[in-house]
Amino acid sequence: MRCGASNSNVIFNFDRAKPMFAAGEIISGTVQLNVKDDSLKVNEIDLQLIGTTGYSTRSTDGNQHSRTNYHYVRFFATQYVFAIPNGGERELTYSNGQYSWPFQIQLPDQIPPTMNQPRLYPHVRYYLQLAIDKGGHKRKIGEEKYITVFPRVSLSQQVPNYMTATMFGNHNRKDITVKGTLNKMGYVPGEMIQGTLEIEKPNQILIKQVDLSINGTYNIQMQEAHFKVNPSTVQGIAQRKGERMVEKFEIMISDKTLSPSYQLRGGQNNAAAVTRSYMLKFQIKAAGVFTNFEILVPFILGTQL
Repeated sequence: MRCGASNSNVIFNFDRAKPMFAAGEIISGTVQLNVKDDSLKVNEIDLQLIGTTGYSTRSTDGNQHSRTNYHYVRFFATQYVFAIPNGGERELTYSNGQYSWPFQIQLPDQIPPTMNQPRLYPHVRYYLQLAIDKGGHKRKIGEEKYITVFPRVSLSQQVPNYMTATMFGNHNRKDITVKGTLNKMGYVPGEMIQGTLEIEKPNQILIKQVDLSINGTYNIQMQEAHFKVNPSTVQGIAQRKGERMVEKFEIMISDKTLSPSYQLRGGQNNAAAVTRSYMLKFQIKAAGVFTNFEILVPFILGTQL
């Protein structure tokens, strides 16, 4: 049978329903190898857990043709050896049938969260793969098994001032001034972000509405991607005139699968650069030309208080 093991397949079974893990946790389960040919001769079988970043850049050649270049950086890798020859044996032989091995692999305490879909760019991804070594040439068997990884971010331990209120503000060329206060600067999924919004407009310009959303950004090797969750509006501010208005606002961080704020510089090969951040975005929509503007208020998302 060829080293590529094209007639063999692999099945991963984890000791939990969903392959989601926190930094520092132990990934455990069993891996099953189905050998479909008469025999498979190898020097070693091992399981590898790999973390990579993927990002793209654009380049232009001498003819001004633009090209997208895809890059991969492996910032984490560990190996769990299942089988090696004993004593004077030079190789192992597996006949047609099923073989399984239990495994336990511990994640590091400091690793970036899984970001984006594995085949979209930019991304951070973690995966398991079974590999065989035959004569110094290692080949993987089957497809990668992706897992989701979250770092642990304790607000009380890592962000001592997370309970501090945050003040913000901005204005536009039509003398509309917005000031506000966020009740604190650190949250966890399932919490409600609350605050107060104050709008002053001497010209009594009509405020159509104020849109509110949670905006996330991940930056991987200087390539950014953005996403928005829980879009809503500030209640009480819609089709209103007058010189001054003050309203309270709130927005729920309802998605409990959101990964926390995080920043990594380095990795096992000192080449990974990953940042994940969150902002509360206010979009003030007013009557007239050049009256709309926005305010971005950063906050920290943790995994526990």
